[in-house]
Amino acid sequence: ALSKAINVINIDAHTDLRNTAEGRHSGNGFSNAIEQGFLHQYRIFGLQQNYLNENISQQIQSSENIKTAFFEDILVDDRNVTQQWTDFTADLSNPCGLEIDLDSIENILSSAVSPSGFRINDIRKILLGNQNPFSYLHICEGSVALADGREDVTTGKTIAYLLSDFIKALLPRIYPQP
Repeated sequence: ALSKAINVINIDAHTDLRNTAEGRHSGNGFSNAIEQGFLHQYRIFGLQQNYLNENISQQIQSSENIKTAFFEDILVDDRNVTQQWTDFTADLSNPCGLEIDLDSIENILSSAVSPSGFRINDIRKILLGNQNPFSYLHICEGSVALADGREDVTTGKTIAYLLSDFIKALLPRIYPQP
């Protein structure tokens, strides 16, 4: 729709940069976007080193357009998560999109649920204090029930919080105060 590549920040434990030869799936969406010229700058905030293989690590290191903030580094940094987010995203230009992969948040039911990740209120603070006028928000990988029988009815409420916080942060730009 914009006829040009956009920038994207992905809050995710994974890169979503797997090989496109595998066919389109949730693990290679950003690889496809890069190959097709739709993605300029790609930032991954909260990438967990345990999920990073050598090929993808080399791809990140060799690209000027891919930047990461590892979750392990975020944990040991003296700055709070919101300040780290602000510093990580400050130089991105518009248009810019935001993806929040729910498996980056601890104990959210997903195919890759983890006891280690961001706290939901950290992500909410990031959204509520955000200064970037994002063009879109994509929330993915959450589930209220999995095929193995696990269920969590709070996943929907989590998504509702994130969506309403995203909108609240946009309101001052949509309806500026006199």
